[in-house]
Amino acid sequence: MKHLFRYRHCISATLIIETALFLFCTLQTAGPGNSSDTGNVVKIAAKGTSISVTSEKKCDITVFSTDYVPMTQFRTGFIDSSSFTFDSTLGEYLISSLPEGRYNILIRDRDSGLTAFIGNIPAADDSSFIKKDTLRDPGVIEGTAKSRIDGSELTWTYAYIPGSPYYDYTGYLGKFTFYRVPEGKYLLNFYGIQTDTSVPTGSNPATNLTTEADTIIVLPGGTTTFTR
Repeated sequence: MKHLFRYRHCISATLIIETALFLFCTLQTAGPGNSSDTGNVVKIAAKGTSISVTSEKKCDITVFSTDYVPMTQFRTGFIDSSSFTFDSTLGEYLISSLPEGRYNILIRDRDSGLTAFIGNIPAADDSSFIKKDTLRDPGVIEGTAKSRIDGSELTWTYAYIPGSPYYDYTGYLGKFTFYRVPEGKYLLNFYGIQTDTSVPTGSNPATNLTTEADTIIVLPGGTTTFTR
């Protein structure tokens, strides 16, 4: 009987250990960035002057030159969202014959609204580029534009992110907000009509009103408040 008891005890202990290991491995596999993100992975590849985006999702995709200025009155640079062709067999979106340069791509899942933003993609006859990213919840950027000279609000000023669709007019309070911004690190620029001694009058719209761009980081689903 003693031997039988020990035998059953050993089996029970073994089952407990195996169960614990199974649960541990399951949790590790299902953790952030693993199986939960698998269907949201996108692959960006550039060869020559063509860029492709591969995704399991049905996406809206826009390509911008990195020097693109989004404000309607001062718009410069390259933007295209209509020239992508879609191969349903490969799940691949392709745009070809881009002018040589560097580009950013904004990807948005039509159903869930999850987004990704991939920057500085080369397009040239001898260039190549491959990167994987994950569609995630977009965030919000909000803040007040202020002068580097005296800290006063930069009213009637445009806040914008070059090479993207994001911009806002600060109005008389100097405040701005960007919605649905993908996770990532961005350069925040300002341009306005009002005189600021930190920049010459009549400068190019792409020139920062504050002499240099501010770096700002957006986290998935969060609100980033710009402060200086």
